[in-house]
Amino acid sequence: MRSFFFDNKVIFSFFGLLICLYSSFLFAHEGHHASVATQKEIIEKSKVIIQSAIKKNVLVSSWKQAELIDAKLSNDQDEWIVQYLNTSVDKDSHLFIFFGLDGMFTAMNHSAK
Repeated sequence: MRSFFFDNKVIFSFFGLLICLYSSFLFAHEGHHASVATQKEIIEKSKVIIQSAIKKNVLVSSWKQAELIDAKLSNDQDEWIVQYLNTSVDKDSHLFIFFGLDGMFTAMNHSAK
């Protein structure tokens, strides 16, 4: 009787391990990518980033009325770039906000680099 329980534990442990390993391969196969954010989602997220930067005094409040110039994928198709123009400021009137393909904010600057 004791060997029966031991055998069942070994068998169940082995199958449990196989299931865990197999499921990790399912989610990590080549060509599996997170979904790409839409242009509309990126534009909305960029507005939130601008509002947050204003609250943190990183940008002046006139950026609330900045004009959206463009929201597009980079030439390499590996990131989103959103460009705004603020005619109320003399210096650094262009703002570029960068997002990963999945919509995660990565950077913001005035130089597009």
